[in-house]
Amino acid sequence: LKTTQSDEERKQQQQQCNDDAAAAAAAAADRRRELHLQSEQKRRDSIKLGYERLSELVQSGGGTGDGGGKGAALSKATILQRSIRHMESLNRQRELQEAELDCLKKQVAALQVIEESYRQLLASGRLASSLSAAAASVRVPDSVKLAVFRGVMDELFDSFNSATGDASSFVELSGRSLAWLEHSCQPSAMRDLCDRVVRRVLAESNLSPAGGPALTSQSAL
Repeated sequence: LKTTQSDEERKQQQQQCNDDAAAAAAAAADRRRELHLQSEQKRRDSIKLGYERLSELVQSGGGTGDGGGKGAALSKATILQRSIRHMESLNRQRELQEAELDCLKKQVAALQVIEESYRQLLASGRLASSLSAAAASVRVPDSVKLAVFRGVMDELFDSFNSATGDASSFVELSGRSLAWLEHSCQPSAMRDLCDRVVRRVLAESNLSPAGGPALTSQSAL
């Protein structure tokens, strides 16, 4: 009888252990399910907030598209389509800005070449030999300086346009531009150009006082 009772108690204990294990497993499964639902709800809320923010941006002018004025409900497909179009527009603007920046960099490089040539022109003293003390004391009007600058720029533009105007591709344009820089922007070529323009401007201007010395190219520079 005692043996039977002991076996019965062991069975009850085993059953209790099994029940406790099953309950723990069920509780763990419920907890995992709850965590999964919370994570899924959080993900859906995040997506919903993202669509709401996109909808606000699209309706406030951040995107373009058909239908749905400001304040009107937009479908998710419409929001995505407008957002895509807006990003494509931003990409095109970025490409245009990059092209403009590249063009400006080239212009800066060309101006640096001109500046360096001008410095070498002044340092060489090529025109200084014709400068007299009296002419050096004559003040050159700003209008003459502007005319000299405009003349140099006009001749450079005409030369560049003549060298590259009929280029049929960017590769050809780049090659011709580099060739023009090497040929027309050499220090000796720039000196000749500046000398020629200065003399022409001075010849066209009535800057020499009566009986006084004539202005030279160096004094105009």
